[in-house]
Amino acid sequence: MKIKNMVLLGSTILTLSIVFALGIGFDSYAVSEEYMTVNCRKGANVRRGPDMGKSVKDCLPQGTEVMVVGEKDGWCSVEYDGGAGFIRKDLLTQVPSVVSMEGGEIPMEVNCKLGVNVRSGPGTDQAILGDLDQGTVIIVTGIDNNWCKFDYKGKTGYVYGEWLSETEKEATDLNASTQASDKKSGEKTMMVNCNKGVNIRSDADINAAILGTLEKGTKVKVTDEKNGWWRVDYDGKIGYVYQEWLSEVK
Repeated sequence: MKIKNMVLLGSTILTLSIVFALGIGFDSYAVSEEYMTVNCRKGANVRRGPDMGKSVKDCLPQGTEVMVVGEKDGWCSVEYDGGAGFIRKDLLTQVPSVVSMEGGEIPMEVNCKLGVNVRSGPGTDQAILGDLDQGTVIIVTGIDNNWCKFDYKGKTGYVYGEWLSETEKEATDLNASTQASDKKSGEKTMMVNCNKGVNIRSDADINAAILGTLEKGTKVKVTDEKNGWWRVDYDGKIGYVYQEWLSEVK
């Protein structure tokens, strides 16, 4: 939910007071002010300190907007509607600045190597209108729960904000471009090739938390790659699998 600008100063003071109470000074904590949203489908735990060993004081559902006022060692000090605390940075996605603009327009570029699907509404359950290659620049005119709205060939289209980055480049002429029938979409199907199965992890790191396991032969949707890992969507979970353990489905 959106945090009102009128509480910005008060919320900053509140969160910084927590930082001081925990003994974290300005010298060791990078102070900032920016909006981010929870990107984990299971939500994100708000802890009383920047450590997995600290107690959980709240859990924010996916799409919740928070104000980040500081960052250290992969943790963000946040303020949200109803409290303040610490959330792991990998569970948050930066909110494009367009969210704070009334009727504004901003160019944004597709950053996903596999491209992205254009949806008819703000959700993965909405119809696919088409797809965009990496590097395509669109003019975002609004946002709905981190889905960016834009004009797609005369229709209103939506792309998830995680796959877009702000840019100063000129917008791509989508109406003039033709798309080949075999053009790759924002996802592809791959299959587990490891006899012992593989773990799905919360991040592209062998030390990241295990979200689940996949048996050999299991098919998953791959939506991006990161540092030698595939970002996968399987059974409602978003996670990462080491690239060596997946093969393309012929």
